[in-house]
Order: sequence, then C-alpha cells, then structure tokens
Amino acid sequence: MSWIAAPTESGTYNVKAFSGTGYWRYATNSGGDQWAKIDDYDATDDDAYSWKITLTGSGRFTIEPVASEYTAMGISTRTDVYEGYGYAMIRSPRRGFTAPEWQTVPSSSGKYSRVFLVSHPKASEGNIVLDTRLSYNSEDKNIHFAKDNNSNFQRWIFRKVGGETPPPPPPPPPRRNDKSFEDLFFTLTPEVASAESYDIIIIGTGIGGGVVAGDLFDSNSRMGKNAKSVLVIERGGLSFHSHCLNASRPAGFGEDRGQQNDTFFAMFKDDYTFPGPNSDWKGGPMYCLGGRSAAWGLFAPRIHDETLKNHMQPMRDPLLNKWYREAEKLMSLYLPTTNTYQANVMERLNMSSKPELACQWQWGRIASEFRDDRNFDFARGAYSTIDKLLEITMSKRPKSRGSNELVEHKNWKILLHTEAREIQWDGSGTRATGVWVRDASESGKPGAGRGTLIRLNPGGKVVLGAGSVHSPAILMRSGREEFLRNNGGLRLTDHDIFAKAYTFQYLDDARRETIGAMKLQTYLTLPRPKGAQQDVALCNISIDASSFLPREYLPNEFFRNEQFPQLIFAFIKPCRLNPSNNITLDANQDPIVTINREVAFDNNDKDVAACRGLAQMAKKEIKAALKIEYINDKDDVEGPETYFKPLELGGVAHELGTIPFRGDPMAPTGSCIDQDLKLRDHEGVYVCDLSIFPMSPEVNPTLTLAALALRLSRNELLPRELIHSSGGEIPRNLVWVMNQTGENIKIFISNNAGAPLTSDDREMVLGPGDDTQRVRKEGFTESVAVYRLKYNSDSDFLAKPTFWTAKAGELTVICDK
Repeated sequence: MSWIAAPTESGTYNVKAFSGTGYWRYATNSGGDQWAKIDDYDATDDDAYSWKITLTGSGRFTIEPVASEYTAMGISTRTDVYEGYGYAMIRSPRRGFTAPEWQTVPSSSGKYSRVFLVSHPKASEGNIVLDTRLSYNSEDKNIHFAKDNNSNFQRWIFRKVGGETPPPPPPPPPRRNDKSFEDLFFTLTPEVASAESYDIIIIGTGIGGGVVAGDLFDSNSRMGKNAKSVLVIERGGLSFHSHCLNASRPAGFGEDRGQQNDTFFAMFKDDYTFPGPNSDWKGGPMYCLGGRSAAWGLFAPRIHDETLKNHMQPMRDPLLNKWYREAEKLMSLYLPTTNTYQANVMERLNMSSKPELACQWQWGRIASEFRDDRNFDFARGAYSTIDKLLEITMSKRPKSRGSNELVEHKNWKILLHTEAREIQWDGSGTRATGVWVRDASESGKPGAGRGTLIRLNPGGKVVLGAGSVHSPAILMRSGREEFLRNNGGLRLTDHDIFAKAYTFQYLDDARRETIGAMKLQTYLTLPRPKGAQQDVALCNISIDASSFLPREYLPNEFFRNEQFPQLIFAFIKPCRLNPSNNITLDANQDPIVTINREVAFDNNDKDVAACRGLAQMAKKEIKAALKIEYINDKDDVEGPETYFKPLELGGVAHELGTIPFRGDPMAPTGSCIDQDLKLRDHEGVYVCDLSIFPMSPEVNPTLTLAALALRLSRNELLPRELIHSSGGEIPRNLVWVMNQTGENIKIFISNNAGAPLTSDDREMVLGPGDDTQRVRKEGFTESVAVYRLKYNSDSDFLAKPTFWTAKAGELTVICDK
C-alpha cells in the first residue's frame, strides 16, 4: 500500500507524519474524553489507527475514528490551550450538529499536505493546521492546532486501508500539436550529460549562476578553439519565459500600486524547513529557470562607498572602477528624463534634509524600461537571467532539415529538473573532480542516494549558485560542514526593511498626469556611537508609482478601489551576519534553517528614529511641492511606537551570508572564500550567489551580485583578454590584436611608427579567438583595418574595412560590442 499526499476518494485511511514514524491514533480515558494523538503503529490495535474520511466536495472532507461510532474529529471545547488554538477532539454529533469539514494544503512538491479545520475559530488568521510540535516530547502527544508555517510537525501523508491506493489517472494522450518550450528545447538528461566531462559546471540559474552561464556563452562565442565546455544545472523547470512583469498579469492588480512581482513570488516560491514555527519569515527559494530573478523587485542601487570601504573592502575598487558599470549595462538600468515638477521635489528634499544625514536625492535605479506615459508604473523589459538562457537554448540547430530534434551546443549545455547533491573530490580531498546530481523529483525521499556523477575535465571548475541555503547544503553534504562553521559560514541573515505609506490626492486632478510617477532614493548617514564605524541606510520613495513592497504594506483596501495615488517610504538598514542563525542537515541530508533578527525591530531605535524624521520631513515637502493633501487612512497610526511596519525576513528575498568572503582584509578569521570567490584551501570550487556577502548591506544586493558574477566569469573562469599565445604578457613595442567577433576576420595593421617591416607585415586572417602581434614602437598608436565576411560566406571578405585604433604595449580586442 502506498502513501499519498492527500485522500483522493472516500474510505478508511491511516495517517502518518511525513518525516517521522508517528501515526494518528484514537485515544480515550475513563472519563469518556476522546481525542487524537500521535503514536508509533501497533498492529494489535488496528482500529485505533484507522480513520474514515468522507469527501464532501470542493476538496473538503470529514474525519471519523473507526474505533468509535457516531463521533467525528473537530476542535476541543478548550481553546485556551496550545497557544490559544486548541487540540483535535473527538466529539459526538448532536441534533442539528454536523461533522466539521477539513481541507488539505498540498506541498509544492506534491509529497505531503498540511491539514486544516475550515471552521476553526481563528481561521481569520489564516489556515489553522494540525500540529504536534508542542506535545511531541510530552506523554500525551496530543495532535493540536497551530498556524500554518509548514514545519516538519505539520506534514502528513495518507494510506488507504484495505487495498492499494489507486494511482492518479494517466494523463490524456497528447493532442497532435501539444508541445512546450521545455519539451522541445530542454531535452538533456543527467545520464546523457554524464557521458561527457566539462571544464565548468554551474549549479543554479539565478542572478549569480545565471549571469555567469549567459556570460560564458558569449565568451565562448568569441574564443573559438579556446572556448570552455560548460554545463548548467537547474533544479526547477521552465516556469517563466521572462521576468514575470514582462508577461500578462492578473486583471486589477495595478490598482493599488503594488508591483505585482511579489504576487508571483508568493505563488511560485517553495519552502525552507525550519526546526519550529517562524512567524517572522516570508521567503523561500524559487525552483525554476532563472531562480528568483524571475520575480525580483528590479530595484538596483549600488552599495554605498562607505559600506564597501568598511565591510567589503576587497571588492570596493573592482566594483567602483568597472564591474558596477558592466552590471548596469547588462541590466539596462533605467533613469528617466526629469520634468520641472520632479526637479522641484528633489531640490526641496535636498535643501530640507538635515546636513548630518548627508542626503542626496536622485532617481531610483530600476533594472527595467517603462512607457513614457506610465513612468515607474508598468515595467517592460524587466531584467531576468531567463531571457538570455532561453535565447541560448532556443538557438540550437535542428539535427536535420525540417526536423524538430535539436543538436546540443558543442560547448554549452543545460539540465533542468536536476538537483546537485555533492561535490566529488580527488584523493587529497581538496580539488573538485565532479558533481553528483539526481532527478529533482527524488528530493526529500529517504534513501534516494546521490544519483549520477558528472565529471570535470582536469583543472575544471564548479560554480555554486544554488542560493544562500542550498549552496552551503551542497558543501555540507560534501564533507565541508566543519570548514564552513570554523570560517564564519552558515549565518543566514536578512537586513531590516521597514515602511510607511500614505494615501493622498492632488488639489487639482490635472496635475497628476502632468507630474507623473516618481521613484526616488537617497542614502542617509545613521547616528554613530562614539568610536564605531559609520553605517549608511537607504531610503526609497514611491510617489504615485509602483513599489517593490509586498501588497499588504500598502494602504488599506478602502482607498484602492478609487485608485488614489500613494506616497510610500521604504528604508533598508544594514546589519552584520547574525551569529545565532544556522543551517543544519536533517536525516535525508536536506537543510534545516534557523533565521531570526539579532535585534528585534524597534521604532524607538535611534537609527529608526532618524529615518522617521526624514520621512516626516519628506512628507511635508512633497505636499508643498506637488500641492496635494493626505487622506486619513483608517488604519494609519502616526505615533512613533508604531510608525514604521517591518517586513518579514525573506519577504523580498535578500537573505545571504552563509559562505562569506572576508570583508576586512586585516581580520584573522571569518571567510570561507577568497576575493576571487574561490573556496579557500580548495581548488576548482567557486561560489556566486547571495551566500558570498560578509554582511547584509543597505540595498537590494542583486546589482552587486550581478557585478561580481561578471567579474568571476571574465577574470577567473574564462578571461576574455588572456593572450594564450604569449602567456599573458605584452612587450611595450608590440601591437597585439585579438579577434572576438565569433567569425573569421581579415586584418591589416598600420606602421605609423616606421618600424622595420618583416614578412609578417601583411594582411592576415584571424579565426575566432585567434590573436597576432606586430613589432612597432613604444608609445605609438596604430590603426587596424578590419575586413568582415561577405554575406553567406566563410572565406570571402568585404572590400571596405572598418578601422580600430591599437596602441603598442596593449591588447586590442576586435568584437561586435
């Protein structure tokens, strides 16, 4: 008899804990009380473990114990116990009383369900489900009620008694034209992939791994024979074809200025496992191509210079000198044209902000484009790694003319629905030689094993980009848990984000269209205790514009229906990694997460009070500049004790810090990776996701992660400007040219320096990735005539060249971008 996640038909069932040995058992005492408890199975008392489940329609059912006639399971008369939610009582239906209805909440994996009482007195708080956390170690082991937080104590599976539970009906036969992108373009399996070995294996396709994977494909196209073989591994499937805001959205979702990506995040995210309830958590991973880049909030500011200097010093100069610009170019960072009304708002805010806060108001930095008439409102072209990865996969050529069977790229392949479990080490235990993977459907199953080994080529590299929970879990399963703990790892942390929103209206309605939407930001200097390092927070203001905040943080429903404009303040405050947070592994070697705030959010905190003062000043100046009036929201409380509302941890997916680099080079400990993102004391393992951060900064960390991903790709994994034929050195009297166009070119290098010519000084053809040099003179600049191929030819060149400048002692890269 097989176990299933939820009852599929009326009948008699055993009910068991998904991750334990305990069964539901009918219990009674001499006083006639009857209840449900959790107990190990005893075959001599079968009826006590049997429950009659009757489906009533709409996914609901009643539960009756087989061991007691004319009774049904409901809630105890005492609801003051078990934290005020009561326990599961067996009661006799009286005249006019019907058995209570129950319903299941299936897990996203389809392997278990939580069970909730539809009519629970506290149902307004959300699903109130059956739980054993508070009684598991006690003698009575009552099954009680608790708020649904998907803990291990709330997960149940069902087995039909007296016969095999019927399998679900087979899917209908596909219609002639039933095809999907996933079926057509993502056909590689772990077994087929394991027949080859690879130079680079990337685990995860979010902002870290996905940016690296897309950039390596571009680098490969430039490098010809110097290209690297790349395998990308993604645990999920193709849930989105682009960022969720680039596609259709549910009707009416634009009315409250919520940015709607949080709706998709809440619907598609999965759950972490916690050791107990965590009411201050609202995040989770997204298992899909692109990971959480499919639904991130697009807010892409840089980390402030002061934060980089104090807490991320090794990355400061690389980020500021080059890689921030490269990431902003990749994401098509959007800055609008400023009209006079908008300029007036920013000027008034800058003049009125307290000098000690060092504010400088400017446009918010958004990784998207917007229609001119809906500025900062309806995003289009929102950045996600999905677009590039899907573009690459769709560019595979057909196996034959007219065939739908596609040939994998020679040097770039991708696996979906594949979970990376462990890293395979060499005999020394310090160099990666491969990765163990298995089908993602095996996740959470006891005894599922490691799966299939995919090997690296000699000197190959693994890039962990599976996220701040699953990347360290892979290393822990690979025997590196002690290493992580001894080097400041596993301290999963999220910063404080807190917000305040107002509803307003223009005194002259026509001004709303003239002024348009605004999204502003400023860094602000926080009060500093004597002798402490200076910390900086970020303030984001949305004026009649969409906000990255979850929808429940906006003003109440009363005003949404009329589409009143809103003013929304959101602050992000930095924090150190919380030493009390942790990640461990359960019996199946899957992660269990502990994450809490090191310091509880407090509206009376000095830093928060400084933010409140800034918000109140800005509210006043915006009212005067835009000629608006604020509407009294019935939920609004202006008192300092309740002014800001904090977001739950994980609510906008910023949790980080489990495999950090050393933010302070002088610190003796506290880093798992070096400044090149390579795992310390190991070879061939790099990390590129939010786990690398040594603290939680004052901004959305997405832009910074993308910048570091580009740096890793182009500096460490496949340097684009490495001159293979010279070992990397360029003498000062040589002009050196490299072809990175991806096709053959013909070049001729001038001799303005008047250097003695040799037989090599003639036109020559360079293949993709090839380079050549000419002897000239130090300090001289030459011109390079570049002839491109004629249309539909791989050997005939155009008669008219384009010209590039080339300086002796430097590498000149000929490319399309």
